[in-house]
Amino acid sequence: MTAGRRVTIKDVAAAAGVSLTTVSDSLTGKGRIPDETRARVKQVADELGYRPNALAQQLRGPGLGLIGFLIAPAAEATMTTVWFWNTLMNHATEAALGRQHALVLLPYDAELLRSRRLPVDGAIVVDPKRGDEVTEVLRATGMPIITVGRDLDHPSEPWVDDDYVNGASELLDRAVAAGEHVAMITLAPTKSYIHDSIVGAQQWAERTGSRVSLHTVSAFSAEQLDPALDAILDADPADAILALNDRLATALLRRLRARGVNVPGEVRLVCVCDSPELGQSRPTITAARQHPEDVGRIAVSAIIDAIAGRDIAESTLVPMDVMPRTSAPALSAPTKRRPKR
Repeated sequence: MTAGRRVTIKDVAAAAGVSLTTVSDSLTGKGRIPDETRARVKQVADELGYRPNALAQQLRGPGLGLIGFLIAPAAEATMTTVWFWNTLMNHATEAALGRQHALVLLPYDAELLRSRRLPVDGAIVVDPKRGDEVTEVLRATGMPIITVGRDLDHPSEPWVDDDYVNGASELLDRAVAAGEHVAMITLAPTKSYIHDSIVGAQQWAERTGSRVSLHTVSAFSAEQLDPALDAILDADPADAILALNDRLATALLRRLRARGVNVPGEVRLVCVCDSPELGQSRPTITAARQHPEDVGRIAVSAIIDAIAGRDIAESTLVPMDVMPRTSAPALSAPTKRRPKR
């Protein structure tokens, strides 16, 4: 044996005259190995100065203590530019470390995930998209998965999220009078938070005798988004505008100001998803506040329990808060309900 070279499990197997599996089982206490053989292997390992690789031991043991963390992309958004994702990741990381686990950020790429061995015990997938292969690839490994937001293709799988249905409905209750017309600017409902926000707005309209018209946009660059928003504003004048997220809300405010429209004097502007930017704009924008800090902690607790084989809730909804601001001050009286017939 070359001086200074690290002793390997192959060296122990050769010196003891046994297989690699016998060495592994002897040193980890697994398998049906005769006591004499197990003792001889341990003695040879000690004499050679063999030290098992820590990662290899964990792969054979109860787990690595690592949790995969994946975020489904959204147009030009990145984790550093999206307040919700950034806050969610920070609090999930803190919660995992508090339970002697660590998060590993994985690429949201089905082919890449399929071609590599994933050294994680389970995974948290944020905002899975309808028809996406990533969750399918992860489930094929047999590892536990928790999604932040429902997997629309597998709604019965465990998930946690903010309550966007009630969040959108309560937002409109607080900021828009019953019977008024609301233009909702949204993205295609490929993720559950988009789908649920639309459902919440529609439920509000039905309950209050109001009208919500839906308009879907797909671009986020100003060169493409501004003309699309202008076309909607021209075609569908409304009493209030409901933006799906903060990026759409700030873009709408920019277009309204460019057109000389007074907010909230001529039109109220509200947003389903809050962010610090909405509290700093001029005017500040009324929004429903998500709680990514709570969502992150709940998701981590659930995935660790799932990894340990404990029962977990199929779904957990976190209530949202309405943040009244100057773009749509809170109504002086509650929204009137449609009378029952």
